[in-house]
Amino acid sequence: MSNKGKTPTGQGGDYKVGNKRPPKERQFGQPNGNPRHNGSWHKEDTPRYKIEQMMKMSDKELSDIRADETKQSFERSYANILLLMRTATDVDEAAKASKALNEVIHEVYGKMPEMQITVEADKDTQEEANKIIRGFALP
Repeated sequence: MSNKGKTPTGQGGDYKVGNKRPPKERQFGQPNGNPRHNGSWHKEDTPRYKIEQMMKMSDKELSDIRADETKQSFERSYANILLLMRTATDVDEAAKASKALNEVIHEVYGKMPEMQITVEADKDTQEEANKIIRGFALP
């Protein structure tokens, strides 16, 4: 015997409980209902969004973030890296900051896959075509 199409006790009316049809007292917006957006993620909390916003900030704003102990360590360290990139006075400082920046970006966005491309052609043009392709970097 199937319960499909039956109404629960105390519900009354012609509303039927079943697949994707919870009892009225358990629906969204009811006191005992399923709350909306409970525990869902927010774009503003993602590392990618924070990186993109921090790239737009001034040096003063980055310094404030770096000094603020209430900020996450990720935000403080990324602000520090950006400040080092912007204020590097010699090549060694810039290289260290660039390496740290690349590590953070690869961690957040992921590394680009490396691809091997070869061109089928006769022997004379094969070598020339592969030289051209090796020198071309895809965005």
